[in-house]
Amino acid sequence: MDKEHISSPEQKEQIPYNILGKISIMRHGATEYTEQYPDLTDLGAEQITIQAKKLKEKIDQEKEDVFIASSPAARARGSADIVRTELGGRETRVMRSMRGVQIRNREEAMRMIQEIIGPDKDVKKMDRAYAHDPQFEERVDVWEPRSNIEKRFFNGFEHLVRVFNKYNETNSQKIAHFVGVSHFELLNHLVKRVFHLDSPEADQLNFGEMIEMTVLGAREEHHIPILITFRGKTKEIVFDRNTKAIEITKED
Repeated sequence: MDKEHISSPEQKEQIPYNILGKISIMRHGATEYTEQYPDLTDLGAEQITIQAKKLKEKIDQEKEDVFIASSPAARARGSADIVRTELGGRETRVMRSMRGVQIRNREEAMRMIQEIIGPDKDVKKMDRAYAHDPQFEERVDVWEPRSNIEKRFFNGFEHLVRVFNKYNETNSQKIAHFVGVSHFELLNHLVKRVFHLDSPEADQLNFGEMIEMTVLGAREEHHIPILITFRGKTKEIVFDRNTKAIEITKED
């Protein structure tokens, strides 16, 4: 059985692209941030279970080889273990590169968080603040800068492209499918840019939400076309392996 092909909707000639690999990556489920495994609320476990069941329906067991990984955080590992169970008991790997923001001054960070979320402990307020407030870039004494985390994401993406290429050298019959569980800080910037969640009122990446990517083979080794799907919408982007950045190939 040959690898799947996909045709770019922007190519009138419908020139087929090989699928280099697939990525399904989600934010961990709702949590109380106890740092005690599995660190998920009942709602959080339900969110991940629902996503994992949906993902299982999409995976072609005959054509795809699934690899599961998570951030070291308890809430991410707990989420990944639910995914592993739903997908059939595959081994999960913990990857430090998938960690969330690193706190450099815990006392000040906790003060800022409490001030943002208020007495109602509204996590969405924290999400919006992290996405837009310049303090999360400028207060380097308290937080790892947002720009550092974005660089870490794209360094990780480049690593995945190399892994996919290496996998394809010895596995011509299947497609590597990376399934990951990470954090808002590592993932939201991607959907914020590609899907225009720029407004301070925009609904950012929620607990348990998934981003799906189909990474396509390319004639130009350093420019990798990707189909990215989020909340039912699919966009085309290109990953530049030299600059480790993305370009949106067609704006709305």
